[in-house]
Amino acid sequence: MQPDTDPLTPHTDSAGVTFPPPALYFWTLVISGAISAIYPLPLPLPGIKPIMTMHFGVVLMLASVVLFSSAVGTFKRHDTPLPPWTSTRTLVHSGPYRFSRNPIYLAFTLFVLGFAGLIDSLWVAAAILPVVWIMSTQVIAKEERYLAQKFGSAYTAYTQRVRRWL
Repeated sequence: MQPDTDPLTPHTDSAGVTFPPPALYFWTLVISGAISAIYPLPLPLPGIKPIMTMHFGVVLMLASVVLFSSAVGTFKRHDTPLPPWTSTRTLVHSGPYRFSRNPIYLAFTLFVLGFAGLIDSLWVAAAILPVVWIMSTQVIAKEERYLAQKFGSAYTAYTQRVRRWL
């Protein structure tokens, strides 16, 4: 693989993230879903029927796909690469980036929560907590330092207008 596409060899002009964030979400779904299949633990939602939780989960998963697609499309329109181990060409603040600095990570998180609703699993819902912590401390923090260094006051102004997650 070329250094610009290999997460184990980050580009020198990059956030320095050394793993693909989608993999963290994928393995969270696989592992927590397997635990849920072996030892089911429903969501503790008194008065809410599982069918309602399932429908809400599907809606949340569909919304996350729309958010993800919009965020990726916005990056492509600005001709800047998605992987956090590559060089960012421009500060994107249009599309879903108007209301979240991390709409792709937000979409992944919402997808996992939607899946938790779909299968009515407290295991899956709880598994997202350490993922959000890892993303915040090991990925987003690095990206923010990189973007602040690269774009200076323009990025600082953006962070004052737009929240990290929502």
